[in-house]
Order: sequence, then structure tokens, then C-alpha cells
Amino acid sequence: MRILALGDPAHATFDVAAALGGAGIEVCAHELEAAPRIVADQRFSMIVLQFPSINDALLRVVTCVRERDERVPVLLLTGEPNLQAKLRAFETGIDDCVPCDCDPAEFACRARAVIRRACATPIRVGPIVIDEGEQRAFLDSQPLDLTAREFTLLRQLALRAGQVVTRQDIQANVWRSEKPPDSNVLEVHVGRLRNKLGAAALHLRTVRGVGYSLFAPPLAAGAEQALLPPPSRHPTSDCTELAPRTERAAS
Repeated sequence: MRILALGDPAHATFDVAAALGGAGIEVCAHELEAAPRIVADQRFSMIVLQFPSINDALLRVVTCVRERDERVPVLLLTGEPNLQAKLRAFETGIDDCVPCDCDPAEFACRARAVIRRACATPIRVGPIVIDEGEQRAFLDSQPLDLTAREFTLLRQLALRAGQVVTRQDIQANVWRSEKPPDSNVLEVHVGRLRNKLGAAALHLRTVRGVGYSLFAPPLAAGAEQALLPPPSRHPTSDCTELAPRTERAAS
């Protein structure tokens, strides 16, 4: 799981990495100004904004994030005392607002809560349903046997259904490497994914020289409920990796 922490290093009083650090968790810290470039190129399980006050620059970043990804949880750490400013931040698109002097254990619990809520709603693209919490995909309510890479590729395309996802975006979010995979590696993975999708592979288009697009025709009335996967008997999600810590970071 990858978490993006954005803020002003000169005013960063809360150690996000210490509060959320654990096995399988990567906290990527950047300055607020870098947000538009980073959220355009990469995907995260949660975004944490740390800023002493709520201003127009911060709200522009929230707007930028929401234009790119409506589902990613956004948690704001702030010392802002003004209620109206906080309400404006919620209206702009944050999911929770936490005082910057909160206990790390409380912060971890709030982080788990917002991630759990984000994982609760499956992603649907026509007959394809993706359960992010379970890390499983379904086709016509039947589970798809996907490798981890294939699942990540399908999820990346589904998050931007109806749009063209460039090869560069796929490289950054599926392979997460600065060096591009061999020229035919992506084509091989897309080909395997199409084979497993069967007739639904018609929804996965190649845009030559650019990338790929996953689309679906409108569902008939009442069809959406029929496409839902069966409820899990053992619900899991990224939030289980966020073990609360009781010790405060040293100042």
C-alpha cells in the first residue's frame, strides 16, 4: 500500500510515516506544490495533506486530486481553528480533518476508517466488478483468476473507465519503475487479460501509439445489482495493514 503525504516541510509537525509505518506500507513525502504532477502520474491508497492553515493553495490541490481520482481517500492534518475554513475543505473534497497535534494512534484509526470506506464500494465497468478491499475482480459475478499484475492493470484501467490510459501512466502505476518494461511486456499482459475477460475483452480497446481504454455500454435497468460480487466471508482491505502506534514521534 502506498500513501502520499503532502505538506510544507518547514511546518510539518506530525510524522505521518511513524504513525502509519508498517509492513507493506510505503509513505511517499513531497511538498504541496508537487501534488499536480504526482497525482497525475501515480496512484495511492490514501493522500495525507499536512498544512498549518487552510488556504486557496491547499484547496486547489484538493480540487486537482478530485479531478484525477474521485475515490482516493484524502485526510487533512491541520492546525486551522476556523470552522468555516474546515467546512470549505470538506466541500472541496477531503474525507476527514484531523488536528495536527492528534495522537498517532487516533490518526491511524482515522486513516483506517477512510480507507475502509473507500474500499467498501466496488468499481463497476459493465460486466466487470473490482473489489479493492478483497483485491479480486469479477466477470458476470464470477471471480476472475488474475495475477497480481493483471489485477493492478485492470484496476488502473477501470479507475479511468472511458478514458485513454497512456502507456506512461500504466508504467508508473502498474510497474512503478523509472525504466519502461520491454516493448512487448505490456502487450503480453494486456493479451493475457483479454483472454481471461473472454467476450468482455471487447470493452478493452487499444489506442495505437497512446495506450488503452476500458469502456462499457450503459447497463439495462436492474442489471447493476445482478453484477455485484457475492459478499465476502472474510473481509479484508488495505486498512488492516495500518497498525495503530501509541508512541508519539519525538519532537
